Amino acid sequence: MGDPGNTTPELPVSTVREERAFWAHQLHAHLLNTIGAAIAQSQVCEAAVRGALPTSVEELVRLREILRALEDATRTMAASVALPRGLVREVRARTAAFAASHPALDVRLTTHGRDRAGRRVTAAAAIVLSEALENAVRHGQPKTVEVDLTVERGSVLLRVRDDGRGFDPTILDAPTEGRPRLGVAIMRQWAQTLGGRLVVSSVHGRGTQLTLHLPPEAEPARRRP
Repeated sequence: MGDPGNTTPELPVSTVREERAFWAHQLHAHLLNTIGAAIAQSQVCEAAVRGALPTSVEELVRLREILRALEDATRTMAASVALPRGLVREVRARTAAFAASHPALDVRLTTHGRDRAGRRVTAAAAIVLSEALENAVRHGQPKTVEVDLTVERGSVLLRVRDDGRGFDPTILDAPTEGRPRLGVAIMRQWAQTLGGRLVVSSVHGRGTQLTLHLPPEAEPARRRP
């Protein structure tokens, strides 16, 4: 017999339709934007290669990063449409998987509260966590990564800290050579979609902290019979 705690309750037909509409919108807003960025970057790469520019390798590396972000987002969203676990379990599972794939890192997890978050809040927090962990390794080269999750009355406070290289956070609000920073843009979109906020703070040589706050998920309006 399976674990009752891992069972997803069956949803009414109207709610299922609302969930499908929501995820269809997310697919359009996030994945298609990423595909567009990859196409644009491929054009930049083509021009750099044709012109034998010294930046050709750098442009190809950026294209690879965009495609990797697209792959990660697709996989994560597909798994998050109907999360079988509650948020605390989902965060534990994803953090454990990350630690297993990066054995040289000291990965620490702290959780507070046992309240259940809404399905969409759970999915958004899980997606942001995955993106934040990968960004920490990809850009920060840390030795330690700490994940702290608090769930209270349906609201979520998620912090991901690392002791990596750090950076000037003002660059997040300015495009890199006219191109947006994709990972942070995706995470901000998720926070804004659900009425939350995402803050990134960092100092050179002292690491980076990402803080995500998501309010309780609004209950869908019930239709009158």
